[in-house]
Amino acid sequence: MGTSSAGARISLRRVLFATDFSVSSEIVLSHASVIARRYRSKLYMAHVTPPELYKSVPHELLKEAVGKNREHVRHEMAHLMRSGGLRKLRHQTILEEGDVADVLLRLVREHAIDLLVVGTRGHRGVKRMLLGSVAEKIYRQALCPVLIVPPPVREQGRVSRILYPTDFSQHSLQAAPYSVSLANHYRAKLILLHVVEGVTLHSIGDLNQRRRLVENRLKKSVLENVELELKPELEVEFGDAAQRIYRVASQWQAGLIVLAVRLAKPASAHLTAGTAYKVVHRAPCPVLTVRRRA
Repeated sequence: MGTSSAGARISLRRVLFATDFSVSSEIVLSHASVIARRYRSKLYMAHVTPPELYKSVPHELLKEAVGKNREHVRHEMAHLMRSGGLRKLRHQTILEEGDVADVLLRLVREHAIDLLVVGTRGHRGVKRMLLGSVAEKIYRQALCPVLIVPPPVREQGRVSRILYPTDFSQHSLQAAPYSVSLANHYRAKLILLHVVEGVTLHSIGDLNQRRRLVENRLKKSVLENVELELKPELEVEFGDAAQRIYRVASQWQAGLIVLAVRLAKPASAHLTAGTAYKVVHRAPCPVLTVRRRA
C-alpha cells in the first residue's frame, strides 16, 4: 500500500503568474499574490504574445503592428501592476513572444519556478477546446505545480476548505504534501476524498464495510505523522471519479482542489478526456495540479 510524506515541507519561493490581460486577469493575479505573500515568494508576472495575433496583418504593415502591440502590452502590464495590490511584494515582469505554452514551460525552467498560476476562459466549442489544450499541455508538462483559476471564481478571499482527491497511487500521493501545507497556511479544513469506481455492492453492509476500509486507508496513507491545525474530513464516494469530485467540491464549497496529474505528450493532451481534464474544466473553484517529478 502506498503512503505519502504528506508532512514534507513545501517551499514556493518563486511564483509565476501568466496573464493575457483578459477581464479575469486581476482575479487570477489576486490568487497568485495571496499565495506569494503566504509563502514569502517572489512573484513573476508574464505575458506571452502568440504569433497568431499577426496572421491576418499584411506584410508591409507587420512592423508597425508589432510595435503598437508591444506598446499596448507594456501599458496593460503597468495597469495590472498598479491595480494588483503588489505593495511590499517582490515582483518582476516578463514580456515574451512565441507559442504561449512553450514559452511558459521554458520560463518555469529558466527561473526555477515553484508554482505557475494561470487562468482559463469560459469559451465553448472549438475555442474552448483549443484553450483547454494549451492549459492541459502546461499542467501536464510543467516541472512545477500549476494553479488553474476558472472564470466563475471571484477574487481571492479566505480559503476555508481544501479538497484533496486521491486514488492511493504513488503519483496521486505526490500531491498530499501540497494539500497539507496549503491547509495549514490558510488554516483551512482538509477534505480527503477517495472515489471507488467499478465496484458492485450488494447490500448496505457491503457499502459500510468498504467505506470503513477506505477511511482507514486514507488515514494511514495521508494522515499518518501529519499535523493539521483543523481536524480533516474523510469522504468516500462510489461512481465516476470526475463527477464525484465535482459533487463533493460543490457540497463542501471547497475553495481549492489539489489534484495529482500524469505526464502526457502534447499531441495526446486533451483527447482522452481523463479524470484530471474533466475536473479542471468543470471545477467550481481553482485547481492545483501536481505532476509527479521524474
